[in-house]
Amino acid sequence: MAISNNTPRVQITANGTVGPFTFNFRIFAEEDLRVFDEGTLKTLTTDYTILFDFEDPEAEAGTITFEVAATPTSGNTLTIDRRVEAERDTDFQLSGPPIQIPLNLEFDKVFAKIQEIEEAFNRLVRLSETTEFVGDVIFPDGGATAIGKGIFWNDVDGLTLENKDVLTIGAQTFPLALLQGGTGAAYASLSALRTGIGLEIGLDVQAYDIDIPFINVEQEWTSQQNFDAAVKNAAGADLVTNGAFAADTDWTKGTGWTITGGVADVDGTQVADSDLEQSITVTNTDSYEITFTVSSWVAGTITPRIGGTAGTARGANGTFTEVIVAGAGASPELELRADATGDMQIDNVIVKAVNVSWDAATEQVLELTLDASGLILDNPTNINAGSHYTVKVIQDATGGRTLSFGTAFKWPNAGIVPTVTTDADAIDILSFYCDGTNMHGIASQNFA
Repeated sequence: MAISNNTPRVQITANGTVGPFTFNFRIFAEEDLRVFDEGTLKTLTTDYTILFDFEDPEAEAGTITFEVAATPTSGNTLTIDRRVEAERDTDFQLSGPPIQIPLNLEFDKVFAKIQEIEEAFNRLVRLSETTEFVGDVIFPDGGATAIGKGIFWNDVDGLTLENKDVLTIGAQTFPLALLQGGTGAAYASLSALRTGIGLEIGLDVQAYDIDIPFINVEQEWTSQQNFDAAVKNAAGADLVTNGAFAADTDWTKGTGWTITGGVADVDGTQVADSDLEQSITVTNTDSYEITFTVSSWVAGTITPRIGGTAGTARGANGTFTEVIVAGAGASPELELRADATGDMQIDNVIVKAVNVSWDAATEQVLELTLDASGLILDNPTNINAGSHYTVKVIQDATGGRTLSFGTAFKWPNAGIVPTVTTDADAIDILSFYCDGTNMHGIASQNFA
């Protein structure tokens, strides 16, 4: 009849049915049981019923079944726990033999209550066993007087807990309401905190209405903002579909052109210029690097055209790369034009945009890998006067890549534009001060 050492609490995930749901501990009356659906206390008989064998003194398991109208939503957390009334039911005679059944029942209830207290204690927020604690802590009254207050360790000896309405870090103080958005609601992100206290991206040190440091949650308190570098390749993605001619798709073939065996072939049967074409998305006046391979050359030339702008005519075997400034020609924007005598094969056609966009709002520190020819760093957008920006320029493993700059970039020594280091894997650092219109830069080059 002794009560087992069971935890008088169980949590179950609802499955969209009324049950039954099992609990594995002893109860002494239906009223001992509490049932919660997602934290909401449910009502016995109105919301659920209990099945438990109260006649069996050894019974230590039962079930609850919800009424149809109170069926828990699938996925809800159901909490079932026991709360025995802290009262004594029986007085025993002063002499004579004890009455076994009621005596055991009384002891069972006592130990059941001890189990409940232990289970509740294990879920409390409490001090560690080795923490020294001096004095009492008094929580504030609820309601409006409690908004913005909290319990903190004393910032002198760290041995007592105190009510405070400001958070103190060294000599700096600021209201908790500031961290909470002024309404008691916590900021959802560091970005929201920055906006709430008026910090602007791109300004290293700013004046505030109160003396407050910016919070760098990864390292320490500091008076400057900290940003992770935005990392990207300079050239855009390949704009060509099926540039390796793996299938006879995606290209429009003029007279004399066929696609077979992983190459595009023009056989010289055309009597005038003939194009192999594809529609790609380009922007008028932007620059694009085109690469293609000529093989099995017999006669004639092949000329790449982007947006109607012609590149260099090629009349030999080899892999050719050049940068073409796109015109405003009508679709298709990519053309490989064989002349009237052209007889050769074309393969591995790649077109990449070489104009590099720079959004200073999200890329205050930018790591830029040069992976194409004729790259152009466009004028940045979303700049702020008084801001400092940094670009780490990295040559790819090929090397020899060049980088030019938009009109907003200004350089010292009467405007001499730096030439980036072209060695493979070389690193240059470009540092800029923004006056709101122009980016005044200094180049530190060829880091080992």
